[in-house]
Amino acid sequence: MYAADSDLPPESQLPLDGSTFVGRSAELVELARRFGGGDRLVTLVGAPGIGKTRLALRYAEQLPQALFVDLSSAETLNDVCGNLGSRLGILFSDDTDLVEHLGRAFAARGPSLCVLDNFEQLVNQAGEALERWLGAAPDLQLLVTSRERLRLPGESVLELEPLPLPDEDVDVEVIAEAEAVQLLLDRAPRLRLSASNAQTLARLVRELDGLPLAIELAAARLGVMDPVQLLSRLGQRLDLLSRSGASPDSTRRRATLRAALDWSWEALSEEEQRALSAASVFRGGFSLEAFEGVATDASLSTHALDVLQSLCEKSLIRTITTSDRQLSTRFMLFESVRAYAAEQLKDGGATTRRHAQFFTAACGERLKELEGNSERPGAKAEDFVALEWLAAELENILLAGETLITSTSSADIQQRLYLALGAGAVLSRRGPPARYLALIEAAIHHASYTSAPPGLVARAELERARMLQRLGRMAEARDGLQSALARLAETQDAQLLAELKTELGVLEQASGNLDHAEAAFTSALELLGPAQRGARARALAGLGLLRHSQGRLDEAFAGYDEALVLAKGAGAHALEASLCRDLGTLRMQQRRFDEAREYFQRALDLHRTHDAESLSDGTLVGIIEGNLGILEQELGHFDYAGKHFGRALRAVRRAGSLLLEGHLLGYYGALRHERARQRGDAEEVERAREQYKSSLLILRGIGDRRQEGVFSAALGALEAEQRRLEAAQEAFESAAEVLEPLGDAGLILALELHRAHLDLALAKEAPAQQQAALRASADARLAKALAPEHDAVLSQSDDARFALRLLQLSLSHDAVIFRGTTGLLELPGSGQLDLSARQPLRRIAVALIEKRLTQPAVSMSQEQLIEAGWPGERMTPFAAQNRLKVALSTLRKLGLRELLLRDDHGYHLDPGVPARIEG
Repeated sequence: MYAADSDLPPESQLPLDGSTFVGRSAELVELARRFGGGDRLVTLVGAPGIGKTRLALRYAEQLPQALFVDLSSAETLNDVCGNLGSRLGILFSDDTDLVEHLGRAFAARGPSLCVLDNFEQLVNQAGEALERWLGAAPDLQLLVTSRERLRLPGESVLELEPLPLPDEDVDVEVIAEAEAVQLLLDRAPRLRLSASNAQTLARLVRELDGLPLAIELAAARLGVMDPVQLLSRLGQRLDLLSRSGASPDSTRRRATLRAALDWSWEALSEEEQRALSAASVFRGGFSLEAFEGVATDASLSTHALDVLQSLCEKSLIRTITTSDRQLSTRFMLFESVRAYAAEQLKDGGATTRRHAQFFTAACGERLKELEGNSERPGAKAEDFVALEWLAAELENILLAGETLITSTSSADIQQRLYLALGAGAVLSRRGPPARYLALIEAAIHHASYTSAPPGLVARAELERARMLQRLGRMAEARDGLQSALARLAETQDAQLLAELKTELGVLEQASGNLDHAEAAFTSALELLGPAQRGARARALAGLGLLRHSQGRLDEAFAGYDEALVLAKGAGAHALEASLCRDLGTLRMQQRRFDEAREYFQRALDLHRTHDAESLSDGTLVGIIEGNLGILEQELGHFDYAGKHFGRALRAVRRAGSLLLEGHLLGYYGALRHERARQRGDAEEVERAREQYKSSLLILRGIGDRRQEGVFSAALGALEAEQRRLEAAQEAFESAAEVLEPLGDAGLILALELHRAHLDLALAKEAPAQQQAALRASADARLAKALAPEHDAVLSQSDDARFALRLLQLSLSHDAVIFRGTTGLLELPGSGQLDLSARQPLRRIAVALIEKRLTQPAVSMSQEQLIEAGWPGERMTPFAAQNRLKVALSTLRKLGLRELLLRDDHGYHLDPGVPARIEG
């Protein structure tokens, strides 16, 4: 017996969920669009824990009539029908055609939605029933959640992706907008997002792959541990991420990650289980070719492609959508799936060895392609494919090197060198270098005990030196390069010798050893013939940089320009972009800002056109963004400059370049310094001091003496402005010790201008009779810098121009300045008088300033002031004295009260206050 169709409950029948729903607004809109557009069967497909059930429920909650049926315990068609009948209040007789009867029941309900949750194990048993129900009930809509598609006619599949994640190194506001972070905060109510924990929380949700179930389980753990502790224990995520007191019913799979994955694992065939566990050895994704070469063996009877496709359709392996232009489709496991599958891999290391063998052979092939194309014009397409493959497989290459690290086989040791060089082709561009350095140092060390080809070892030494320089370990880098040069002394590889000498020149130049740098670049050029355009361009670029650092800008420009032509002819686009960056820097120093912008933009365009995101050169981008920051600062656009410096620092930190981080911290400190002086911002002063000191700490450790001197001088100026006289004196002594021997006119001028701040600070502390002399000393330094003979120096040194602007700010802040072109009289602080229409007052003020400049503390008599104010005008003595009295009283009221002094001889401006006339 069964109830009549007319007795079926019409209202929605949905389980209650007390939690709030976070995110997925786009998916909800898409579901509404599909059903509203005529789709009647929509399948939500996704990995375990991705939130299919919760999304289906949320959509159903918005409808007037919806039914939810959990099929996690159903194994047959009869089970499905029984569950549906129970939810609908139907009793079936023994001879009932269950599917047909449910079709009539659905038809009787009219327009309605039925959610069938956890359908993956029923695709073959019950799929046909869904077709019959849709045919019997024209107003019925089915929303099915499954880990694989149903493959039914009319099915519309919506694949769920993880929740959107925040990128690395973004602001707190951006992190707060990420749905994955919002879910974590919602499920951990005692947790609050702040500037101090934002990056940790962002990393936590990234480590959890943005899977809602993993995030919710992690939030539950945050009641007994902090986010840092939780991050440190994610290696045991399958056991860590669980809820206590989980019920034994169908909610058990959502109580632990392990239980959710057990369900999927048990549904796989034996071949699929073996393949999935083998795929756990990959890192950072894999290609079809790698899957075939590593994750399959002779025991796998089914074709590898079929197994891979089946695992993808079951949402256990996902495809990776990238913007890379010439790579085939790649695949990846969620980290929780990978960890689970790795536990099931029990083959004695056979799969790990196949992984190492596959990537060693493939890496060697790509390196040979790069070597063959190194000097051939138009070879960038081939280069790109090889470099893109190396970038995509970087994590697998590094893992393969680690697998071979304990091998004593000569063949394996040589293969590790190939793996290290393959990793270096990518890490030399984008970093970070620390992990790569450990790999290549171990490879070089073990190669010393074998008969590995000298050229191969020397190339490894070259890459090692580049990484060491990036980390600021200059002495070790120099030793490695000299060792490689000695190793190649008897070989005929002139190009490799030249590359080593060029790198040695770059190192010597960065360390301030300019003579040694020039000898290295010159020697490199002597080894190279006209056909070796790329290598010649690199050596010429190094020589141009040397001339640049010496202030010989015309020679530097010629060297850069010649190198640019060669680099373009050799198809060396990365080098071409670097040269455009250097040319932009040079033009910026010369205050040719429009040309500088054009070069910087050309460099960025080359980088974006010829280098995919996976090969982004963080050092190149960092230098360009940093130089654009300096350029905007010169133009007074401080906020724009700050954004450029922020992007530059993020880029070089990702690339792991400690040297460039030291430079950028110093220049960012200079921006904050100048902005603080413009705006009177005490907090900004402290930030500037911190960044100067952080920069100097890095630069001293690295041995970059030139930039150490530049920022020591700037720090001295800041300390003097804050009247920290001992600290200022110490900074200036340190700067002079470094900069004076270099003989760079621009840096010497910058040092002299910065020292003027100490004069001004001492004047404020000195007795009255010494103040005028100290103020005059500061004025003299400024006047000397503005003299015509220094025009060329200022036109070529942005460091000197920065120092000049700072001093002008300090003097303007404390000075009386008359601007003749506008008639404005500026007073210490922010006072300003417009005397353009008050000629007697204007002439008297100018006369007092001129007297202050020529004879400080010497007063002007009443007669002199009357003649200055009303030259040639005939007046009675009484009228003249009366006019002067009114004029002086007016000037005092307008702001000169504290500055206009009187003695027995007349009137004068305070000699302790700087004064000048401009325009």
